Formats: sequence, C-alpha cells, structure tokens
Amino acid sequence: IVDNNVVKVIDIQNTEMAEAGEIKVSMDSAADRIVEMYVSGDVLNLIVEREETTLWQESSKEDVYEMDSTQVTELLTYDISDKENPVLKGSTTQDGYYNTSRKIGDIVYLFTENYIEMPDLEREEAVTEEQVEKWIPLVNGSAIAADCIYLPENGSNGLVISSVNVDNPDQIVDNTMIMNDYVNIYVSTEAI
Repeated sequence: IVDNNVVKVIDIQNTEMAEAGEIKVSMDSAADRIVEMYVSGDVLNLIVEREETTLWQESSKEDVYEMDSTQVTELLTYDISDKENPVLKGSTTQDGYYNTSRKIGDIVYLFTENYIEMPDLEREEAVTEEQVEKWIPLVNGSAIAADCIYLPENGSNGLVISSVNVDNPDQIVDNTMIMNDYVNIYVSTEAI
C-alpha cells in the first residue's frame, strides 16, 4: 500500500495483516508524489511525479528573482523478494506531467505530457546539440531523437511514450513523442 508517499509491504498470510517492510521514497519537493504502483511477483514498480524548480536572478535587475518549474516523471523498480529489505534495482526518468501508464508482461509503458515552447533562437541555433535539450523533452537524460517525433498538423503538447523492461530498469527500450492538442490513450496487448 501507499500511505503518505511511503510504500508499506503488508503480509496478508496470517489472519491479521502485518507490516513486513517499507520503502521511503525520497521526496525533494512538497509537490512530489507517488502516482502509480505495479506489483508482479517480487518486482515492485513505482511511478513518481516530481517537480524540479530552479531560482535564478535576472542579470539586469539586482532584486528580481525568477523561478522555473518543470515536471519530471520517474519509474523506480524494486526487488521485494526480501519483504523486510526491498532493494532499488534501477530507475528511469522522463520529462513531463504524468498522464498514465500500463504494464504488459515485463514492460512498463510510461506516458507523460509536455507543453513544447519553441526557443527564442534562430532555427540553426535551436537544433544544435547544445540547445536541443532545452526544448525537446528528455528521456533518461537524453533528448528524444528527431526520427522519433511525430508532427501532425496541429499541436503544442508533446505526448512522450517510453517503455522500460523491468529486468533492465535503468534502460529505455524505446521512446516516442507525438505532438497533439489533446489525447486519449488506449493500450491493448498489440498496440497503443
């Protein structure tokens, strides 16, 4: 169970439930929260939505500070074979607000939303390797590749889809971004 952002492993084998172990997830911001949990055998997947903030001072004004806030969604994978001592096996991150997720077999599919704001730069400068990470969403620290971004006629939101195999919880199997104005998500065992 999740109780105030603490995962409690409950033993239900006897007639009374008893706490067998717990996982305290690091929460750096008051806005951080556990949004989803999957348990399969001895593997626990937690999805945490985090808010990352930066404070910076405008160079032309000494007393003026501005704050930027971005949402990041993290997938944490734990080995819970020893219920009293769960072990973090790995984690992945992707930019954006948590939208939904699915777990099919050993694959977790993570869906996040990002508002894509074009940089105030010339095109040639904006698409350089140094600049692209400032406006293209990151998955595990890397900008989504250009050939994995789909651009319909309209849309200023980016739906980021990534997949992670729970046997390799630090690695992204695949990722894609679809620009959109609004999206409903349907996932079957054959297609998204």
